[in-house]
Amino acid sequence: MDFATGTRVQTAHGPGHHCGHPLLPAAVIPAAWEALSRLEAFDEDLTMSVWSGAPGVDLDVAAEGPPMFCIAVFLEGQACMSIDGGVPLRAGPGMAVVQTGERGARGRFQMSGGQLVRLVDIRYSPAGLLRAGGRPLAALRGAFVLDHSVPTAGSLMGGFPAPPGLLRLAAGVLDSRQEDATARRLYMRAKALEALAIVLETMSGAAGEPPVAARERRQLAQARRLIEVRYGEEW
Repeated sequence: MDFATGTRVQTAHGPGHHCGHPLLPAAVIPAAWEALSRLEAFDEDLTMSVWSGAPGVDLDVAAEGPPMFCIAVFLEGQACMSIDGGVPLRAGPGMAVVQTGERGARGRFQMSGGQLVRLVDIRYSPAGLLRAGGRPLAALRGAFVLDHSVPTAGSLMGGFPAPPGLLRLAAGVLDSRQEDATARRLYMRAKALEALAIVLETMSGAAGEPPVAARERRQLAQARRLIEVRYGEEW
């Protein structure tokens, strides 16, 4: 299951671009869907994709993706996704979906045309996740409201109601209009880190683990404010 446009995109009307990012799979999508998506690729360890629009055609993508940790936040639009060998998961407005795996996994992602789509997709490589302060989620099995994992494939996928902070974050990312390229990239990177912190705290609480300490939350908020205000400095 993959949400972004893919490494080698071919639209329904001919070849598309080739971004070559290791976190994204090769996929073929209709031109109407390619047009509503925007990808921010920071480095080999982190990408953020935003989808906003109302395409007139259906999307049905089957692809194999690399090992990664993915957070998808749905503000608008209904989707159906599955890992090969697993039960389909249906996601809708106000829902977050998390996927991670020890190795690459093949799956399917479907959305109907004619609906408003507002979706944010954040991906970390396994190494990038650890460097960002996260951890593999294999230990959090059972914390999902909707658990559609496929353990035999080494893949975990689950959905849960997105907490208010994560919904506000996704809305801010979708509506951001920074014209300065450096400011935009720093803003997006800060939001990717914030989303990771919110998801891990939510999942830890659901699994009965101690929540992230208040001191650590304050430090994260302070770091985010510094990056947003003093983006011209070398961090």
